[in-house]
Amino acid sequence: MAKIREYIKTIMQRVLLPIVYSLSKKKKVDRSLVILADAHHDELPYSMWQLEKKLREEPSFHVMKLCKDYQKGSGLEIFRHMLLFMRMYANAGFVVICDNHLPVASCKKRPETKVIQLWHSGGALKRFGYDAPGNIPKSYHGGNVFANYDLITVSADYAVEPFVRAMRTDKSHVKAIGISRTDWFYDEETKADIRARFAKECPAAAGKKVVLWAPTFRGSAGAPKLVGEDALDSLAALLPEDYYVIVKLHPHARKENVQGLKMLTEELLVVTDILISDYSSVIYDYAYFGRPLVLFTPDLKEYRKDCGFYEKYDTIPAYRAMNAEELYYTVLECGKWDAARMHDFWERSMSACDGHATERIIRWMRKQLLVNSGGKRP
Repeated sequence: MAKIREYIKTIMQRVLLPIVYSLSKKKKVDRSLVILADAHHDELPYSMWQLEKKLREEPSFHVMKLCKDYQKGSGLEIFRHMLLFMRMYANAGFVVICDNHLPVASCKKRPETKVIQLWHSGGALKRFGYDAPGNIPKSYHGGNVFANYDLITVSADYAVEPFVRAMRTDKSHVKAIGISRTDWFYDEETKADIRARFAKECPAAAGKKVVLWAPTFRGSAGAPKLVGEDALDSLAALLPEDYYVIVKLHPHARKENVQGLKMLTEELLVVTDILISDYSSVIYDYAYFGRPLVLFTPDLKEYRKDCGFYEKYDTIPAYRAMNAEELYYTVLECGKWDAARMHDFWERSMSACDGHATERIIRWMRKQLLVNSGGKRP
């Protein structure tokens, strides 16, 4: 059955979607139309929230959201959504994505249409794309899965080269102008609202040190893996009463988070006193807050071999633990944390995330409008 689904997906990708796109190109491109598209969520993903908010305030653009989790729903629903996307793709001035989106790469797009890849993580930690064995679906034979991108935003200059390699793209497309979703880090009102919502959703954590476990996603969407769960259960049972452990798993993990919190991982960073992670890019966002980080990596040797890193993993400012006992004592030692090292890490890895990334992205979009209109304002 799985092979049949992959075969159907390949036919759609290589034959059907390009035909729909070609037939839909009869109309002139609507240069002001911005499609916010995602194939991993039914609602607009967090990485696009800041950009959508700002675009709604721009009279030069009008926004359309096309989001559908292709891992859920019936085949007919997904098919219809893909067809709708291709019809709109053929006539839009801009398409914005923040993750892999195979329909975007299914055909040669019109040059007037600009595709913006926000990506969903900062920094450049673990290898991905064409740099990571098994990261690209074996069934995909339609060329580069990252094709057609005009702008790929990254968090700092050092991340440019890894993205160029991983996406097999031209360096001119990758720009260190910041990650849009990080702009709210500089908004004190937003952070105050997050603290208030957390206090309401999780009253048991009041007055305690909040320890957040946010591991990376392992495996595939169809067969996710979780490493270290028993150690975290043990940690939560052994820590003194003035600690409160929160488990926040990747959305694809297909397991319920312990507290059932609806808040995003990135929002929880505001109230987190100690973060336990491993190879997740959440460590870059967390660096902004300068608080203790514990890298719990019982499978580090295997992960280095199977995936590998762009970052010099051993130099990341963090406490480290390889088993349950080490994790327990490491968490208790976090009071000796050197916040200055984490600040330096942020400045190197996320230097373009200064609260104005979304403004720079929209400025780039305005420039494309002028270029496509021969210098005349639309």
